[in-house]
Amino acid sequence: MDLLLTFPEYLLIVEVKYISSQSATLSEFPHQLTRLSYEGLKKTFPDPILQVKQQRKQLSVWLRANGFPSMPIEYLVVMANPSCEVIIAANYRDQGRVIRAPFLEYKMSEFGRHHREERLGEEVLGRLDKVLLEGHRASFKTGIERYRVAFDEVKKGVHCPKCGVLAMERKHKNWVCRACGLRSNDAIIETLRDYYFMVGDTITNSQLRDFCCIETSKSATRIFNKLNLRSVGATKGRRYLLDSLLR
Repeated sequence: MDLLLTFPEYLLIVEVKYISSQSATLSEFPHQLTRLSYEGLKKTFPDPILQVKQQRKQLSVWLRANGFPSMPIEYLVVMANPSCEVIIAANYRDQGRVIRAPFLEYKMSEFGRHHREERLGEEVLGRLDKVLLEGHRASFKTGIERYRVAFDEVKKGVHCPKCGVLAMERKHKNWVCRACGLRSNDAIIETLRDYYFMVGDTITNSQLRDFCCIETSKSATRIFNKLNLRSVGATKGRRYLLDSLLR
């Protein structure tokens, strides 16, 4: 899960999906998300609602196993890319739980009106937050940590999302594959997802240039701005958060 919000009355799981494409279609039967890329290519993924429902079950079991009382657990999928059209089938049962980011505040207010009984006191809520944070820090290891691979051994460059070849060339704001000829303006996203799991959940301008073979700092900055990534720090110490790119 991308975000877990804790309240005395209920818990809220928020799964953030940044789909870089023309459109994303959610269907009930079969349960899937179909992405239509800017190049007209279709690709299917599991229904993100099924993912958060499974996370809700796991969290409920975790609460009992760690001595916390049973809690109402709400869940939402937030579609974070404002330029991607979200199409939801008429028979999709969880339409009200797939939202745009600006609507999150309103859904939280709605859940607050629905859940009025306080289940956790301030002390227990604080302990829950502490245990959750400690568990998260202990469980996450990057690929190079898990498999003891030196960073210099990792192959660098933007790989082609169609044929997988390294490395695509940057030409006129597009990524071009020399092997299959694919032209894409968002191929770098898949490579940044790989970076997240292999190296870490943040990246600097210089690290982006090194890992994706980008020539100038200005080009890297333009890519960060296009992806609309959150950042921490300032000037040369600024780090960009990659979690919003995960599907």
